[in-house]
Amino acid sequence: MAGITDIERRNRAIHESSERRKQPKIQKLLDAFAIGATPKEACAYAEIHPNSLRSWCLQDRKLLWRLETMRQK
Repeated sequence: MAGITDIERRNRAIHESSERRKQPKIQKLLDAFAIGATPKEACAYAEIHPNSLRSWCLQDRKLLWRLETMRQK
């Protein structure tokens, strides 16, 4: 059985680091949508570009569902 390579280990570390940095921004998006912000306003509050929000939602359907749920409340 082959172990993971250094490249795979590095890629996992980069992905995990990226996810940790994203979490506070996602929380800000959720908070903004909870008070009725538009996607543009929520992005400004979370200090991200709207294209980042679009990309994150395409990559993570669970995130999309969470954000849509907050927008509908």
